[in-house]
Amino acid sequence: MKRNLLVLMVITLLALAVMTACSPKAEAPTVAPAVTAPTAYPARQEPAAPIATAYPAAPATTEKLTDEQILALIETQLNGHHTMDFLLSKKFTADQWEEVLYNQSHNDVMFTPSEMEQVIAYLIAHQK
Repeated sequence: MKRNLLVLMVITLLALAVMTACSPKAEAPTVAPAVTAPTAYPARQEPAAPIATAYPAAPATTEKLTDEQILALIETQLNGHHTMDFLLSKKFTADQWEEVLYNQSHNDVMFTPSEMEQVIAYLIAHQK
């Protein structure tokens, strides 16, 4: 009985060795995966490029906009998400406004750099 058990174990070990030797070799990674430490704020993301439409986009201007033009621009970009009273009630610095507008939840809000500066200046100047 012991002899039969011993023969069965040897055959099992040989079968295991043959299966291991015949299996395809997996390549070991050449570089260890990079581990990054979490940051307090998500990395600043540039707004996504607008989807092409049948109409040409208005050229980006660097001219100074009037308060009425800035207000219209903000209301167009808000698209009903927030009221102006809500925005003007926030007491943010320029850096904080920039952080909010570049936040991933505001990817649909797109300003040129010149417009962004003027919008932030308007929001700070008219905060309540």
